[in-house]
Amino acid sequence: MFQNYITKIINASELEKIYDKKIAQNPADIHIPEQKKRRMKDAIAGTKVFFGGFIDDELICEANATVSADDAHVQNKDYVLSGNTAYLSAFLTKEPYRQKGYFSKLYEFMENELRSMGFEHLTIGVEPEDEKNRLMYYKWGYTELIYSGVEEFDDMKIRVCYYRKNIK
Repeated sequence: MFQNYITKIINASELEKIYDKKIAQNPADIHIPEQKKRRMKDAIAGTKVFFGGFIDDELICEANATVSADDAHVQNKDYVLSGNTAYLSAFLTKEPYRQKGYFSKLYEFMENELRSMGFEHLTIGVEPEDEKNRLMYYKWGYTELIYSGVEEFDDMKIRVCYYRKNIK
């Protein structure tokens, strides 16, 4: 099943191509160009590391790790980031590839890469009502609740619980 599947860090030029493709495939979605702008800024500044899972050069799952408190887009950063702690977010798997283990392979790659970069802890946020993801994160080792707070997106307030995992 995983024979053509690769996981890797996505560099800025690859990220730009991925977003250009998303824009071309979804011309009516006005949010994608703004996402591209923010993510390119983060990639160039080095405040985030972008990870992807690919089959035959097609991005099928993705995530990122905020690795610097200088990142302007992370909310509640005092609780989820420090010099040796990275914050994971933006998990996405395309529909036909869900529930098949692809993202778990990407997550394993991310954790190993972040450990090799010197990070000792990872944090993750999840809405308390999101039982499915909360249980998956618990299974991955995110058992220490470090903060419960609110994030704001497009005039919405979302309650989020943040968990930490030791990876050293």
